[in-house]
Order: sequence, then C-alpha cells, then structure tokens
Amino acid sequence: MKKINIILLLALGFLPFLGYCQPTTVLMSDGAVNTCNGVLFDTGGQGAAGYQNNENLTLTICPDVPGDIITIVFTNFALDQTNTATPPANNKDNLSIYDGNTAAAPTLGTYTGNQLQGVVVTATAANLTGCLTLVFNSNSSGTGVFAGTITCTTPCQPPTALFSSPTVPQNPQKICQGGTVNFDASGSTAQPTFTIVDYIFDYGDGVIDTLQTPFTSHAYANPGEFLTQLYIIDDNGCINMNSEIIKVWVSTTPIFNTDIPDPVICLGESSCLDGGANFSPVMYTPSPGSSLSGNAYLLGDTVGNSYPSTLNYSFFNPGQTLTNINDLKEICITLEHTYMGDMVIDITCPNGTNVVMHQQGGGGTDLGDPDIGTLVPGIGWDYCWSPTAINGTWEDNSTLGPTPSTMANSSAGQSLIPGTYESVNPLSALVGCPLNGTWTLNITDMWGGDDGSIFDFWIDLDTALYPSLTTFTPSIGSQGDSTYWTSTGVASSYITSITNDSNVICVTPTDTGTFNYTYNAIDNFGCSYDTTVSITVVPGPTVNAGNDTTVCSGSIVQLNAQPTNPGAVPCDYTIRMYDDFGDGWNGFEVEVIINGTSIGNFTFTTGSLDSAFFSVNNGDNIVINTVSGFYDIEVTFEIVDCAGNIIFSDGFNNTGAAPTIGNNVFNTIGSSPLLVYNYIWTPGAGLSNDTIANPTFSAIVTGTYVVEMWESNHQACSTFDTIVVTANPIALSPGINGDTTLCRTDAAFDMFNVLNGTPDIGGVWVDTLGNLISNMFDPAIDTSNTYWYFVGSGLCADTASVTILNPDSVLITNTTSDTTICINGTAFLYANPTGGSGVLSLIWDNALVGNGPHNTSPAIPTSYQVYAQDAVGCISATETINVTLFPEIVIDPIESDTVCSVAPSNTTTLTAIAVGGDGNGFTYQWHNGAGNPIGGDTNTISITPTTSPETFTVYVGDNCSTPKDTMTVDIYWYPEIQPLFSSNIIGDVCIPVDVTFTNSTNVANVQSIDWDFGDGNTSNVNPTTTHTYNSAGSYDVTLSITSRDGCIKNSTTNNLVTVYGFPKALFSYSPVNPNTNNTEITFTNLSIDNDTNYWSFTNGNPNNSMNIDPVVTFPSDTAGTYPVELIVANAAGCRDTTIGQFVKIDGVYLFYMPNSFSPDGDGLNETFRAYGDAIELTQYNIQIFNKWGELMFEANNLENGWNGTYKGKDVPNGVYIWKTRAKEKYTTIMHDNSGYLNLIR
Repeated sequence: MKKINIILLLALGFLPFLGYCQPTTVLMSDGAVNTCNGVLFDTGGQGAAGYQNNENLTLTICPDVPGDIITIVFTNFALDQTNTATPPANNKDNLSIYDGNTAAAPTLGTYTGNQLQGVVVTATAANLTGCLTLVFNSNSSGTGVFAGTITCTTPCQPPTALFSSPTVPQNPQKICQGGTVNFDASGSTAQPTFTIVDYIFDYGDGVIDTLQTPFTSHAYANPGEFLTQLYIIDDNGCINMNSEIIKVWVSTTPIFNTDIPDPVICLGESSCLDGGANFSPVMYTPSPGSSLSGNAYLLGDTVGNSYPSTLNYSFFNPGQTLTNINDLKEICITLEHTYMGDMVIDITCPNGTNVVMHQQGGGGTDLGDPDIGTLVPGIGWDYCWSPTAINGTWEDNSTLGPTPSTMANSSAGQSLIPGTYESVNPLSALVGCPLNGTWTLNITDMWGGDDGSIFDFWIDLDTALYPSLTTFTPSIGSQGDSTYWTSTGVASSYITSITNDSNVICVTPTDTGTFNYTYNAIDNFGCSYDTTVSITVVPGPTVNAGNDTTVCSGSIVQLNAQPTNPGAVPCDYTIRMYDDFGDGWNGFEVEVIINGTSIGNFTFTTGSLDSAFFSVNNGDNIVINTVSGFYDIEVTFEIVDCAGNIIFSDGFNNTGAAPTIGNNVFNTIGSSPLLVYNYIWTPGAGLSNDTIANPTFSAIVTGTYVVEMWESNHQACSTFDTIVVTANPIALSPGINGDTTLCRTDAAFDMFNVLNGTPDIGGVWVDTLGNLISNMFDPAIDTSNTYWYFVGSGLCADTASVTILNPDSVLITNTTSDTTICINGTAFLYANPTGGSGVLSLIWDNALVGNGPHNTSPAIPTSYQVYAQDAVGCISATETINVTLFPEIVIDPIESDTVCSVAPSNTTTLTAIAVGGDGNGFTYQWHNGAGNPIGGDTNTISITPTTSPETFTVYVGDNCSTPKDTMTVDIYWYPEIQPLFSSNIIGDVCIPVDVTFTNSTNVANVQSIDWDFGDGNTSNVNPTTTHTYNSAGSYDVTLSITSRDGCIKNSTTNNLVTVYGFPKALFSYSPVNPNTNNTEITFTNLSIDNDTNYWSFTNGNPNNSMNIDPVVTFPSDTAGTYPVELIVANAAGCRDTTIGQFVKIDGVYLFYMPNSFSPDGDGLNETFRAYGDAIELTQYNIQIFNKWGELMFEANNLENGWNGTYKGKDVPNGVYIWKTRAKEKYTTIMHDNSGYLNLIR
C-alpha cells in the first residue's frame, strides 16, 4: 500500500523553566520523596560510587505540585549483568518501575544492563497520583551505578478550536473550482496560562497546513464537498478535543449536451444549435474518516506514555447507539512499530466503555515495515480488529504464537502480516455505546528502546447506520441571464434566430469556412462555464452521371453516378485510462500527435478510471508518446477507434508491467467512415431502383435521365447531372395487331396471346406514353387502351399493337337507402346502374320483376337484393336494401285515482303516455263514461267526476298508418277530513324539554296519522304522543291524517315550540403566570350567550362580584392555588357554571452563592453551598474544581454542601471554581452559574 507521509511531531510534554533552584538530592534508599526538581542517585550518592550487593529497596517519588506528574530522565544506567541464580532462573541486578505510588500499581517494565540509558520515563495520564515507584534489587556479585534527573510536567488540558469566519452555522461555503475560502480561527482559545502555538488546517482535499497564525486561505481545485477541520496545539503540547468543521461545496463542471445536428453543412444550409447544460451531482459520504488524515505521527520512545487518536462523530441521529455488534465491521489502524510485545492498544467509546485489543503479547514481532534507529517514519501497514474474526489475536499470530502469520520486512525482521484479527477483549462490550461523540484509540508503549509511527485510524460501521449521503447539484436558471450563446467576428452576423431562453440559436452562413459559437452557463454558485462548437461550411458535392451512350432497343443499361469530390467524416477516437490503486495517474501522461501536431497530453488525477477523446480524419497519421509519473506500475491505457476496436493497449493490466515510456510508442494511420450520398433519378419508371447511384433498366426507347445527388441529411445542397441513352431498333417480327373485349371481373391474361400472326418472343411492352409495362393485363386494374409490343433494339426495332376494350365495371351507384316504414305503410325501392357495355338490366329478388322502381308493403322486416348486368354479360356486385317497420303504438297503463273533497267538485288530471309509432308525435281522443268526447287532442286532461266510480277512455294514434291503441281508467270521489291538535307547552323553555301533543280530530273516519315535530323527527302514535327537543330553536309542528278512503290532509302550526339552549361559562385571566411579586389578577369574561354573571373567588379581595370583568387581589405572602367560580345565565334562565378553575400564584426564583467559607471545625461556615427560593430540588447540580480543572466535589442536592475535603482529605487553602445548574421550580427555565470561592482555614 502506498502512503504519502508528512511528519508531524507532537510534543507530548515539556520541562518548564522555573528559574535556577538547587535540586533535591534523592537516594534510592530514601523510601518516599515529594519533589519536582531533583536528582536521583543509587545508594552510592554523588560521585558515582555505585550501589552495594544484596540491596532490595523501594522508592516512591511524587510531585510536590498537585495535578503534575513525575518524569525521570536516566542520565546514567549501568547495572551489573552477573547472574548468580541457576539457569534458567535469572537474578541479574534490575530496576522495576511502577505507574503509581505503590509497587501494586501497573508496571512500566523491569530493566537491567544499560536498557534505561538516556530513556525518559513518565507517569501515565491514567495515574491520578502522578507518582512513580522504583523497586531496585541487586544480587551478591557485582555492582553498578544509575542516576537521573527528576522533573514534573503538567497533564494536558485541551484547548478549544473555533472558526470565527466562516462559522459552522454558515455551512456550506459555495465556491467555484479554483476558488478560495478565507479561514479565521482567531476565536480558538487555550486553557488559562497556556498559549496556542500551532493551528493545523486540514482542508479535506489532502492538503494540511500547520501555521502559527489563525488566519489562512485555501484554493479548492476540484469539484465536490470538502470538510475543513481545525486542530490547535498549545505550548503544553495539548491538542483540542472538540470538532470544528467547515463544509466547502465546490461547483461541479456541467456536462454540456450541445445538440448539433451536423458540424459540417454546405453553403446555403442552416443549422440550429441547442445548448442545455446538465450538471453531474457530486455525492459525498459523510463518514468520519481518520483523525490523522494519513499523516505520520511519531510514537516516541517514552515508557508508559499513551498516544491517543480520536474520531469525532456528530452526524448520527441524536441518542443513536451501537445495538448490534455485527454493525461494527472493523476497527483499523495504519501502523509501523518495532517489538509489538511492549504495546497496549485499546479503544474507548463516547460513554467511557473501554476494550483492550492488544495487551503486550507477541515478543519481538514487528508491525508494518519500520525504519529502525531513525525518527523517519517507516511504511505503515493496515491492521484491523473485527468481532467476526476467528484467526486469533496479534499474539496468537506472532512469531512466538501458536499460529504464526508473519512476513519479512526491509529491516531483516519479521512483521505481522496485514489483515484482520481478533481482539484480546471481546468487542461486543461496545454494544450500547453512543455513536455520536469522541472515540479514542490509545497506544501505550510499555518499554524503552523502540519506536514507531501511526498513520491512520478508522472505524468501519455498517452503512445502514449512517444518515443519508450528502449530495448537491448546482443548478442553472431557465432564462438568458443564466445560459446564452456568444460568437465573434463574422460568425455572429450569421445568427438568424435566438429562442426566448437563449438556449437555441440558428445560423445560416453565407460563406465557406469554420465558424465558432460558444455556449455559456452560470450556475447558482456564481460559477461560469462554457463550451465552444464549430460549424464548418463546405461548398457541397458535385456529381457525374456518366457519358451519353447508344444501345440497342431492349438492352439492359447500367447507370453509374459518381461524386467528383468524395470525402470522409471525422470521428472520435477514445483513450481509456485505468489506475489500479484508484488515485489517478500521479503525473503519467499520454501525448497524442496527429499529422505532426500535438493535440494535448491526457491524464487524470483522482479515481480508478477515466476517458478522453480526440478527433481523427480518414488517413491521419497518429503518434502516441508517453510521459512517466510517480507510480507508473499502476497505469494501463487503451486506444479505441471510432468502430469500437482496441488498436493499442499498454500497461500493467495488459503486460504485467508499467507502460513503455518515450516517444513514438505507437504509430498508425487513422480511418474514419466515408461520406454517405443520396441519389434520385428522373424519370424513375423502368429503373431497377431510382434512389441508388447505379440502377439498371431496359432501354426500349431513347431517353434522357437526370440524377440528383446530395450528402446525407444535406438535401439543400443537392447537385444535378444528365445522361442521354439512345435505343436503336432490331429486325424482329412483333406479329399483327390484335384486339379483344373484356369484363372487369375476368382473370389476368398475357397480351402476347392477343397478337395475330407469329410474333417473336423477347420483346417488351409499353403504353402509349412509352412507359415500360408488364405483358400481363389485369382487367381489374388496367384500363381500355392500345398497348405496343417492341422487338429488337436500336434502329431495327419493330412494333405491333393490341387494342383492349375493357369497359368500366358494371356498378350500382345509387339505391334506396335502408328505410323504416309504418305498419301497413309502403316502401319505394330503386337502383341506378352504370358502366359496362350496352344496355344495363336490374335483377331483383323477392318476386320483384323489372328494373323498378317498386312499391312494396312487407308485413315484417325484409331485405331486398339487386344486381346489374350489361349487354355482354358483365355483372355488378349485389346490393342489399333493408326495409324495417316502426313499432306498434302502446299506451302505458293509467292507474285509477281518488279525488278527495268536501263535495264532488274537485278535479283530477289524467295523462296518457304512449310509445311506438313513427316517432313524429301522437294523436289523442278522450271519452267520458257516457261515450261522449271530452278535452282536445292532448295527452293530459282535467276531469271532475260526478259519480263514483266514473270510467274514462283514451284513443292514441300517429300521423301514419299505424293502428291506434286504447286505454280505460276508473276515477273515485271521497269526502275530505280536517285535522285538529294541541300541545301542553306554552312559552319559552330550556333544553331538553318533553312536549306532549294531542290529536283531537274526529276519529270516526281516520285510518292513520303522522306527526312531524319540525326537528327531523316524526311519530305515528295516536291520539297522544310525547317528543323531547334537545336543540335550541323554534319548531313548526305538522299533523297529517289519512282517512279510511285514502284521503290525506295536513295541518301545520308555525313556531309552536320555542326552546332555548344553555349559555357557556368561560373566562381567562392575566397575567397568565402570576407570582407573589404581583397578585392583582384581571379576569376577562369569555362566556357565550350570557345575560347575568356571578363570580366567586376563594381568598380573593373581593371574594365575589357580578361585574363582567372583575379585578381581584390574592395573598402575596406565599405561593398558592385559589379556586375561581363563574355562574352565567341567559334571558330564559338557563345557567352554566365553570368547574375546576384555579388561579396559581407561583413563587419567585432566588439564588445566592457565598464567595468563601472556613471549614475549620469551629461550627461556623463549615460547608459551601447555594441558598435560594423556588428552586427545583430534583434538578439541581453543583461541581467544584481546583485550578487545574480537577473535580473536587459534586452534589445533586441543594442542601448538600462541600466540607473542603477531597477523597477524605482536607484540600489546601486557595481559590476554587464552582459551577451550578438549577431549574426554576415554577417554570422550565434552567440557570447555569459559575464563580470563584475562597477556602480559608
């Protein structure tokens, strides 16, 4: 794997210059020492006298500054190497170092000989004591010496990165390719007493700047989305932990689909150019990538130091966690390091869950390809851990493991093969970790004398966990301010039209040559792009029809038109470019030279494949040169002609080696398709094909043939030429003239058989116009005429004629249309024959004799057929005339009716509805019971019956011969009944109300009754019914009575019942959220349909009121909730009352924090805490920190104060920082407060 390394050495600590101070002398025998400025000696002290035999000593060195950590630089380390134990036991003199204040702390290694000479040993960040514990053992034989300097360092308090301009809320920044973005990181801050020394700008396009100023600018050459990240380092070597990212969107280059019908036109033609730019979208996957950006970070040779690398996720959904370990594909690093047996590698997720993936196993097996003995990074290899791996841990696969999986490196060592391995601790422990936040990879070197570099760190998660991918597509407007055509010089004068949106122009050049037109597009990023197309105008082709010629009559002649200036069509050759690594060609180029002129060098800078095109004319000389780049072994390219054939290829995929470098690596002659021409010959009759260059025909007679030729799609530039073909007769016998008479229905026949005499065969037939025709005569198609038979050719040709009488077909051109008649009516049938020869006759079926016309009166629908025949027996096609009958007249039944009245004087109406007849209307005749005519010629009459029943009759006919239909009906008369009723409700009432209605009609002749209560409800209860009204309103009540004779009578009383609804009691008050500072409340009456109001206020002043909008004062000495009641009534006395309404008086939030306290045991001011009122006790937090940011105290109870101790011990007097977060009891408001406190004892 190829890596481009930029070395960035991060300071991991510093030795502060404190001014001159006499260092403390510390002997190995001192037991315990607190110092940040000392010199460590063995028991021999100064002067290098050395230690003694049989020593077993423990020394704990702690910082005298709280929060610092101890660092020892061994300036002298030479222990005796004598082993007095029996092998394999080993008791050489040795020094063990522990990361803490006891020998029970984690070990930082055991050393002998000169292993610690010049080595720096420091307490780790996980060591909260900052102490180192040394255990020295010497045996009984041989002594040595060791010494070192003791200093303290301050652990990192990370600075905060912040872009002041552009800011994160302004994302994204939209620019053009090559555009510049100015960055201002001056808002970044270091922790108190520290200063920012480095601003690292990772622009997201592979470029990283390390500057000492917060101001920079960067130009983005390529389209896409680029995430610019800011890292800052202070003078304590600490780097920021927060993520600050500016999105930069660089406009994509549009794909110009300029539609050119043909880039080459002839003089006089027009061409319309259609622009229309489409933009390719740039899709960006917002994976976090690496926190290291592929750079090399040196892992120094400091025992116990941890080197963290972080990934900061913020784009997952809030609260999203890792729920399935299978969603974690891999955790990977790119690393080189010697001696993996001294390394601890672990991963910590955002909630603090930690998993150790490698734990000091594997002995001397290396990682990657290390560069031993220098600070120059070696070559990093990719190593991953996966929850699905089953091939063992790093240690299992090391040279000492049960399943070695190693390979030789360039330093003569054995390195773990790159790949995916099992973790020491199960990765499944990460299930439940938040996805958003900081993921930290820690590498801890537990041994001196080795080093390495880390290049990259990434986490591969299932893509289903990621939010939608980021895409953007620049757009252009639809009008001429966004897209338009331009040209210069004479080319602009040839523009004849422009569309309203400026996308399409039409040009008509008036001279030959090449003319350029440029299509311009401006996208919504403000970026301008253009493409230029060329229109070449040529004079047009010329054609040669051939030389005039003379042939014998009847000879076959081959015409042959040829363009006098044939040409070829240019076409595009393709260069296909491939890169095996996927990062472009890295400087490799292909140069194309056509006819001695270079047309450009082709390459690409990103991705694994690309293509380019160049134009080739037929016969062009093509030469390929190549220019070497940095990684030619990755390169493959192909040259493809316009027919899709690969004519040359070179490179790794084809030969297994890098492509040939130099000039003239390939040389060939280009080919492109010849121009295609269209032809048309006139006259075309008799030619084998009048649309090809070389048709054939039989030259019966002399003729002139004109050819028109044009290039395909350019008929406006056609050219013409003429050829004369002279046909001489031949001395053969055509026979003697003949004639015949035919019918159009006769079969086709050979006209040769009509000739008389002994005609020679082989001649040709022509019509009177000289057109070649077939010898077959088809009476159905061909017409009466004289046809000529030619034999011979040239001057010896002879002819005979055949005269054919083929009269027009016998036709019936006009007949009676299909017709419909009335029953008993008459149909008039006729037919008109035409054509044929001689007298024409008509032949009818259905016993109709003679030509007609015929009158016929069929009793049922009947079809009549007729055909015509001429004097020679030719007949026409048969015609059919269909005669149908109108239907008979039918009267719909008329129901008997009843007339109800006080006396027999009321009228009723009778209506006759009929169907059938001729459809032109009906005639009506009405008769009463005595048989006398009544009414008139109408379908509806009014009658007054005088007897019961009385019979009426109607007769219905039409204005045709259709028989009439008859219908009779009986009419009855009965006396009418008068309804009477009453109700029990008088006056206005409230809903709901029950009303009783009583029918007081004479019931002697009542069959049934129906009540309509006016609200959509009905009843048929007789004589008394009760109905409940549930809605307000005035209601009309109707009683309908049906007599035993079927007579119905209604009686309605309007607005008989009036019902009122209830009012609605509603109110509001202000202020909406009153507190004890303001207890005067203004009530607003919002009631509906209220005429009177009565208020009641518990503990209010006043405690009741009949005002519409009263003002009331409630107690102000304490918070409380007070019931309020409103009773309203309308004019009808209907009432409504509010239920469960209260006024809530809140307390006022008060917060006070003292600035000092004295926990000295005198019973006064012993604890530090906040005081106040209206504070929500369940949502309160206080934190107290020392000046190094270390948390001294935290509580979630307002009454729980700090007593000035940390882990059971009194802390020193001084200034401490406090922070609180509290919620107001009666609102959702949160308060964040902070300040300083003085602890005084």
